[in-house]
Amino acid sequence: MVRLRSPTMLGISHFSKGSAGRDPLERVTGSLAFGALARIVFAAFKRSEEDGGGRCLARVKSNLGPDEGGWVWSL
Repeated sequence: MVRLRSPTMLGISHFSKGSAGRDPLERVTGSLAFGALARIVFAAFKRSEEDGGGRCLARVKSNLGPDEGGWVWSL
């Protein structure tokens, strides 16, 4: 059934408090399985002024292709 329908699922979470500096997949609130099971994981975050400010959407995990890079924008 799953192969026939090819479903897509979107999960939205936030990073747990006090986890700065750790691997982004370890920072997802809840079980490590949420990040481990997903095919692709993106993280959205505010960049520091030292890094040029703005916001960033980055791939932190992908087993379908490269897991680096992202997009930077300003609001």
